[in-house]
This record gives sequence, C-alpha cells and structure tokens, in this order.
Amino acid sequence: MVQVPAHPAYLKPSLASAGLRSYLSEVTQVGGDPDKAIAKVYELARLENPPLRLPLGEETVAGFREKLAHIAGEVDKYESWSKDLAAEN
Repeated sequence: MVQVPAHPAYLKPSLASAGLRSYLSEVTQVGGDPDKAIAKVYELARLENPPLRLPLGEETVAGFREKLAHIAGEVDKYESWSKDLAAEN
C-alpha cells in the first residue's frame, strides 16, 4: 500500500487520522483486489439510487451482518419501552 506523508496539521497523535495512519502502517497485506473494488465503486457511482453503505469484501459483509445482529438484539430487548408512547388527545 502506498502512503504519502501526512500534512503537518494532521500529525497530532490525538487525531483520528493519526490513529488510522498508525493502524495502516502496521498492515502488511490487504486482502482483496483493489482493481475489482474500484470497479464496484465506479459501478456504485453510476447507480440511480446508490446505497448509503456498501460493504466491499466478504469479511466486511460478515462484519456488517454481525453488527446488524447486535443492533437487532438491542431493538428486541428494548422494544417494549416504545409501547404506549403515543400522545393522548
């Protein structure tokens, strides 16, 4: 992966960009084919109604599904809190 030096304004270790840059500096191999991924991004850009989120790669899809399952569990757990909240006339 090619990395260019960070702009001096983004060198503070407390910034999220610095954390991401640090993480990426430790990545030795990126899975997937970047040419195939960018082809999908190009395809996405041409859609009439593109999705707000696009998980690219099987591991990313699995991560999305795991997160969705967690959210669904929380919704189910606290669904009863939403009952009888309609305004009474």
